[in-house]
Amino acid sequence: MPEIQMVPVHYANRSGRGKAAYFLPYETAREMVDARLAIWEPKKARYINLTKSEPQMHKPAPSLKPNIRTMDAYVEGKMHAVAIIDAWRGRAA
Repeated sequence: MPEIQMVPVHYANRSGRGKAAYFLPYETAREMVDARLAIWEPKKARYINLTKSEPQMHKPAPSLKPNIRTMDAYVEGKMHAVAIIDAWRGRAA
């Protein structure tokens, strides 16, 4: 059974010292470098750095986690906020 060589992948502007974001097979890493989505480590090519920045965390929808804006809209009587709070009220009971 052939051994698969895995390459550590780091986000842009990060050194290779820390924990890798994830690992990819060597062929996939080489294809990412060829497509200019990543670059090899400058010295020994042991890992790759992505050229794009780290993905941002998406804010959850107000219906999943009501925030202060939703609470204020509920107090003001806005229909979308009233529906969200009423749905959560049914859960809490």
